[in-house]
Amino acid sequence: YKLYEKAKYLKICTRIIKNNKNKRIFILSRGNQILGKEIEEFQRALKRICQTFMTEEEYVNNVFVKTVHTAKGEEADIVILLNVNQGVFPVYNPNNDLFQIFGYSSIDTVEDEERLYYVAITRAKHELYVLYEQSKKSSFILD
Repeated sequence: YKLYEKAKYLKICTRIIKNNKNKRIFILSRGNQILGKEIEEFQRALKRICQTFMTEEEYVNNVFVKTVHTAKGEEADIVILLNVNQGVFPVYNPNNDLFQIFGYSSIDTVEDEERLYYVAITRAKHELYVLYEQSKKSSFILD
């Protein structure tokens, strides 16, 4: 299942990159993993595919696969936000309730996730693509 999802994300990202070869593109993930695999593995697979239609220099200068946190303060012409599914973005860890001891509530956790999502979607100068599974879409996706 996750392999199929990863292949779908790679296909969509590749199509967007191919149609925008000389634009700065961020592919953003909520965390260091994309569908259970390290973000670097996704980056390597994407780079291999893209080298069929662009040079390594074009890829390195224009395509950036990173976490939302590492994209903070930066902008790109196009942003592709991956895996915006419930349980992934926003993420809710049952251990968050433990932080109530320190005065940190579950509402604070949701607000932190909202701020992080805001950071993600405001990195795009021109186009934003938010990828999710219809059956698992995040509460951040409005109909």
